[in-house]
Amino acid sequence: MRGLLRHGALLFGLATLAQPAAAITSGNVDGFGAGNTQGWFSGSGNPTPPRAVADGGPDGAGDAYLLLQSSGFAGAGGRLIAIAGPAWAGNYTAAGVGGIAMDVNNLGSTDLSLRLWLSGPYSTVPVTLAAGSGWQHVFFPVVPAALTGAGAVLDVFELRLYHSAIAAAPTGSDFIAATLGVDNIAAVPEPAAAALLLAGLAGLAGLALRRRPGWR
Repeated sequence: MRGLLRHGALLFGLATLAQPAAAITSGNVDGFGAGNTQGWFSGSGNPTPPRAVADGGPDGAGDAYLLLQSSGFAGAGGRLIAIAGPAWAGNYTAAGVGGIAMDVNNLGSTDLSLRLWLSGPYSTVPVTLAAGSGWQHVFFPVVPAALTGAGAVLDVFELRLYHSAIAAAPTGSDFIAATLGVDNIAAVPEPAAAALLLAGLAGLAGLALRRRPGWR
């Protein structure tokens, strides 16, 4: 089993070896433990910037999460927008990232329409989240067919999570009074890449079985 795990780690390492430091990689996760916002911010002048909350995440007591808030008033902090750190920049296509999954909790009293913006392209169809939703696991595809604008994610210098009821970039999004919890933001492999990795692991498992004494 240990040998199989080592081979699995090697496959994952080879898949990400060509990626530069501080750039998007398949499998990247932000979990916000130990009061760490992991580089997420909301621009200058926001009176309620993103902050890490020590517990109350999807796993309950002791599970930290990121808290986002907006006032709904015109000006800084009026829109629900969170900007990712440098680990989320780069070439998503080359990294084999087909989507971004996360856990979200609408802690406010207004329904939300969440989208991603990737330095131009942004989500055509939002993830809708009802007021008082509780923790929900959601998925944002980042393949060209799911994005408005240029529709390509080859040179992402900034990733944003934001609310917009009508398809619009963050600068044209809605002013809204909102409170949103976010956790376990993860870069998910393209389906084909994930299938290839699983097939490789299955092959290694079969090889390990055949090497056992008494295997015919």
